[in-house]
This record gives sequence, structure tokens and C-alpha cells, in this order.
Amino acid sequence: MILAADLVERIVISGLVKLFPRSRERILVRWIIGLRKLCFGISSRVGGARFDIEVTVPCVAGELIVINHQ
Repeated sequence: MILAADLVERIVISGLVKLFPRSRERILVRWIIGLRKLCFGISSRVGGARFDIEVTVPCVAGELIVINHQ
């Protein structure tokens, strides 16, 4: 699945961004949200995983948010 998503991103999504540069952010946000739904959907339906995710990032001046990406 990761390989397929990578190919779609490199060919289709990058092509759309080049064709519609003013809609770049909207295209990329929709791609990321769709990919997230696909990954979580497969994980929960096939793998039986359960997710309880609260998507809130505090936006307070003077705070540093560090995210570990491995």
C-alpha cells in the first residue's frame, strides 16, 4: 500500500500541483486526509485496530511542539 501511495503521490498528486499551482495547499491537504482515512480504515477493518485520536494542537505563543517521526 505504501508503494502504491508513493507512486500516486509522485505521478498524480505532483502533476495536479503543477497544473493547478494556486490550489496547491488544498490538493495536498485533501491527499493527506484521504491517505490517513485509507490507512486507518485498513488498519481498523482488516487488523482490528481501534483508534481514539484527539486532533488538537495547542497554539499558544512561546510553546514549542516537538514531534518524533521515525
